[in-house]
Amino acid sequence: MTDRFALLVIPRPGIDELYYRLDEGMVAGPGDIVEIELKKELIWAFVRETTGDLPAALRELPCKPVRRVISDTALFRDRRETAFLEWLARYYLYPFPKLIKQIFAPFISPSLTLPRPTDRRDACSRPHEPAVLTDDQATVTGRLAARWRSGDTRPTLLYGVTGSGKSEVYAALCREQFAAGKQVLYLVPEVSLTAGTLRHLETRLGKKPVLLHSYLTPKRRFTAFSQAQSGEAELIVGTRSALLYPLPGLGLIIVDEEHDPSYKNIEPPYYHARDAAVMKGHLLGLPVLLGSATPSSESWHNARSGKYHLERLPRRPGDRPLPPVRRFPFHGETYLPSELVDAVRDSIARKEQTLFFVNRRGFSTLALCRDCGEIQKCPRCQVTLVYHKRRDALRCHYCNFSRPVAPCAACGSEELSLEGTGIERFVATLRELFPGAAVVSIDRDSLPNETALSKELAAIEAGGHDLIAGTVMISKGHNFPALRRVVVKYADFLLTLSDYRAAERCFQVVTQVAGRAGRFDLPGEVWVEALKGDHYVWNYLPRYDYEGFIEEELSWREELLLPPFSRLAVVKIVAPTEEKADEAARAIYDELRKALAGRKVRLLPPVAPPLQRIHNKHRRHLALSAPSLSAVTPVLERILAAHGKRRGIVVTCDIDALSTAQI
Repeated sequence: MTDRFALLVIPRPGIDELYYRLDEGMVAGPGDIVEIELKKELIWAFVRETTGDLPAALRELPCKPVRRVISDTALFRDRRETAFLEWLARYYLYPFPKLIKQIFAPFISPSLTLPRPTDRRDACSRPHEPAVLTDDQATVTGRLAARWRSGDTRPTLLYGVTGSGKSEVYAALCREQFAAGKQVLYLVPEVSLTAGTLRHLETRLGKKPVLLHSYLTPKRRFTAFSQAQSGEAELIVGTRSALLYPLPGLGLIIVDEEHDPSYKNIEPPYYHARDAAVMKGHLLGLPVLLGSATPSSESWHNARSGKYHLERLPRRPGDRPLPPVRRFPFHGETYLPSELVDAVRDSIARKEQTLFFVNRRGFSTLALCRDCGEIQKCPRCQVTLVYHKRRDALRCHYCNFSRPVAPCAACGSEELSLEGTGIERFVATLRELFPGAAVVSIDRDSLPNETALSKELAAIEAGGHDLIAGTVMISKGHNFPALRRVVVKYADFLLTLSDYRAAERCFQVVTQVAGRAGRFDLPGEVWVEALKGDHYVWNYLPRYDYEGFIEEELSWREELLLPPFSRLAVVKIVAPTEEKADEAARAIYDELRKALAGRKVRLLPPVAPPLQRIHNKHRRHLALSAPSLSAVTPVLERILAAHGKRRGIVVTCDIDALSTAQI
C-alpha cells in the first residue's frame, strides 16, 4: 500500500500547516474540509494538497490520521482563488489560517457538522421585464461588453448621476455573462440594500439571485454558499464578505456604490472590498465594474490617471432634471422653515411623500446633569450615552450598555436634562407639525431585522407612508415613486470633524440622499440645512458638480501628500489599562522611528483616538504615510509579531486606513 498524506491548513492561532495521514480508502483532495484531532481536541482543517511522501525531517515521526471528510469546497482547487486569499492575508497583515477560519467558521458547528442545505432556490427562468436602455446606457453597455470580449479587463469606473440607470447597465452586462455561462458577483455596501437589489435584478433578469452576507442564519448562509460554489447560482448578491468565497465560474464582479465606507472591514483583517475586488479581478483575469454617483477619491484618481477606464452616465432617462437644492440655516435642533412646512402639508394632501434625513440615532443625543453639569457617559467606553425613548433608557452605541436616565453617575442628582435631537425626537416633532400624517422611521432601532426593514421599504414604495424619517439606512439605493421632496438636517455636520475626508463624505452623503427625489414622474426638490455655509463644498453641491468638487479636493490633498497621493497605515494598540496602552504605543513608535529612519515615511506620534476606551479596553493609535507601503510592510510585520505576544496587549495594523485622528 502506498502511503498518502494531506498538508492541512489549521485555522488556529500560532499554527500554520501540519501533515496528517490519509488512511486507505479515504478520498480527500485540495479544498476539502476534514476533521482531525489536535491536542486531544477534535477540530476542522482544510486540505491544501495531498502527497505520497513526507518531508525528510518528518518521515520518522508519528503522523496522526485524518478522521473524516466533512465537505468539499473550491478552495485550493483553483490556484488563482487561493492566490487571491493569500494576497489578501499578506497585504492586510493577517495570518492566512485565521483568514480561512474567518471565512468558513460560520458554517461549522461545535459538533463539526455543516448545516444541510435547505430552501433550495428555483434556478429556472422566470417572467421578467428587460429594460429598454437609453442611448447613454446602451452606449456604455456596448463599449464595456466589446472591451471585455477583446480581453481588456482593466477595471472600469462607471460614474453616473443619481437616477441615471446604472442598475440597468449592470443588468444588461449580467445577461451577457449568463449567456457565456459565467457567474456574476454583485456587491452592495449594506445589508439594507440587498432586498431592493434582489427584487430589481430578478425583475430585469428573470433569475433568482442568491443572497450571501453575514447576517444570514448559518443554514441559509450555507445554502447560498453551496449554490454559489456548485455553479447552480448564476448571480450572487452580497456584502463585502461575499468577495472572499471562491466561485468556480466567476465572470464579472460589480461593486455598486463603490465609494461607500462600509466596504472597509472595521475589524482585522482590515480589508477594503472594493480594492480587494480589483485585485481578485486582476488575479482571475476577469473584469471589475465599480459604480457610483459620487466616486471615491481613490477611484476617481485611478480613472483620471488611466489605471481604470472611465464611463459616464451624465443624464437621467428622459432628461429628467436633478432636483433643485435649497439651503436653509440652522436655527434649532428641530427647526424647519415655514415655507418648507407649508410645502410638506400640500404634498401630504396630494399623496406625495417627503423624506427627512436625520443621521442620529435615539431621542436625545446626551443627558446633562442640571446640578453638577456632568454629561452622562458609558462607564465602559467613556462615550456619551444616548437617550432612547422607546426603552426609556440611556444606551451606549458601542458596547450596548444601558441604564436608567437618573440618577447622575457623578453626584446622584435626579435632575437630568435631555439635550440634542435624534431621529426619535424628530419623528415626534413631525407628528406634532403634521397631525394625521402617516410617519415611518427607517433606522436600526425601529427596524431591528431585515424582515421588518423590507416590509417598511415595500410599504413606502407602494405609497403607504406620507413622511419618511431615516438615518443612513435610507440614503442610497432605494427608489420611491411617490417621493417628491428630500429634507437633509445637519447636512454638513461632517465638516465639523477633524477628518481629511470630511468634505468628500459630506458631498457623497448629501448627494446620495438628494438623489432619492424626482426619480420618477414627480418633479423633486431638496432642502438642506447648512451649518458651515461658507465651506467650499457648497460651491459644488447645489449644482451636483462632483467633478468640480473632486478636482478641488484632490488639488489640496496632492499638495499635502494625503491619500490617494500617499498610502496610510494606522497601528492600533488595545490594552487593559491606560498605562499599558501608553507604554506599548511609545515602544512601537520608537521601534518604527529607528527602523524607518532615512525612508520617505511620515510617522506621527501615538495619540488617543476619539474613542479611546471601548469595552473597558484602552486604545492608542499611531499613523504613518508613505508613497507606497510595500517597503514598510516587513517592518510592520516584525513589530506586530513581537508585540502581539505580550500578555493582554493586542496590536493590529489597518493598511490603507480610511481616516485617523492625527491627520
